[in-house]
Amino acid sequence: MQAGLAEVDTDVVVVLAGDLPFLTAELVRGLRERLTGDGVLVVDDTGRDQYLLGAWRTTALRDATARVQGPTSLRRVLGTISVRRWRPDVRPGDPPPWLDCDTPADLARARAIADGHLTPGSPPEPAPPRPGVQEPPSLLPRFQAPHEPG
Repeated sequence: MQAGLAEVDTDVVVVLAGDLPFLTAELVRGLRERLTGDGVLVVDDTGRDQYLLGAWRTTALRDATARVQGPTSLRRVLGTISVRRWRPDVRPGDPPPWLDCDTPADLARARAIADGHLTPGSPPEPAPPRPGVQEPPSLLPRFQAPHEPG
């Protein structure tokens, strides 16, 4: 982040995760409109701050990152900045803008939602077996129901 901020020549910077397939320009505008202090970030439906979904005063970010020595969490660095929290409304049936894709399964789920094959919030369907491909054995122990004596 320090390296990127060295290239910023604006008063405000929007920091966004690159794995948010349902992020919209409308949400980014909403962040910008709500920026009144040093930063504004999205809070997801579980109440968790989404530090990679926010708008920040460049000077506040530079000050916060200047104190960093070595690897540290983004939450620890940006948590020092006084921010406004915003929980955007999500229309029923629409995926939330904070839905991220950390794994191939997350990406497949996002694609199914985008294609209309899956409703946000519903459990993912198991992948169909692939013809001719034998799945590797599970590393998880298998448990059986205890046998009744006799």
